[in-house]
Amino acid sequence: MNMATVLSDDHVRWMRLRAQSLDPRFANAAASVAHVVRSLGGVQAQELAAADLAVRARRAGLAAADLEDARIHDRSVVRTWGMRGTLHLVASEDLAWLLPLLGPPLIAASARRRAALGLDEDLCARGIRAIRDMLT
Repeated sequence: MNMATVLSDDHVRWMRLRAQSLDPRFANAAASVAHVVRSLGGVQAQELAAADLAVRARRAGLAAADLEDARIHDRSVVRTWGMRGTLHLVASEDLAWLLPLLGPPLIAASARRRAALGLDEDLCARGIRAIRDMLT
């Protein structure tokens, strides 16, 4: 017995809008930038202006400065090299589980490039320590 559900084109479009948090009827007017980013699992941010639009399209009332405030002042979102080896905005609170998940594959994938640049493991470790020292 075939129990397939048939959806109209309009219903499919509505479901896509809702799944992408683009249906204003389901928008959380009080949602912060971090909440929007977190609910999406991250926002592509190779081009920061496009990331700003992606966030603002999902939350009415956000101003252009709100994304910068979230990144620079509140630090509730961070722009990081993450999914698919590209820059993304992610909620800062998600870094604790994202870094151990995404870091090792990115490090392994870049081993050949580091070797071509003459960067051995010891030099990379010293560079990381130096960067941490400068940031503290």
